[in-house]
Amino acid sequence: MKNLLIALLAISPIAHADGIYFGGWSNHIKGNTDSTGYKYNDKHDLLAIKYKNAFVGTMINSYHARSYVAGYSFDLYDNSYIDIDLLAGGVHGYTQVQNDILRLGSINGFLAPLVTINAPYIKPTFMLFGSAAVLTFKYEF
Repeated sequence: MKNLLIALLAISPIAHADGIYFGGWSNHIKGNTDSTGYKYNDKHDLLAIKYKNAFVGTMINSYHARSYVAGYSFDLYDNSYIDIDLLAGGVHGYTQVQNDILRLGSINGFLAPLVTINAPYIKPTFMLFGSAAVLTFKYEF
């Protein structure tokens, strides 16, 4: 993961990316287990890139499986302290039993509000992804 992060940082000025997201620590609002007693993962190793308003990335989901996410970020509110966005898209990597929300084939749709603190360099970002409140960090170029 570190090598991938370094590679993304190296090519990002070339690709004109707006920023990368990394980390991903969660707290599930409904508790730390699902209805069958399965203990959720709370460390997601998220790595995603945002270009203009397009967002693509990968993570380890709450069921300890690799997932891929793609979406579009809608800017809702920006000022010098915080940015509020709504991320809409699809995620691949959950079984139908694990996630059956807006499912089309093996893809689940999602809406995820994001609040980014406008700190210098590395920006803490809070996201509500399904029933998980997630902390990530955004590095802007």
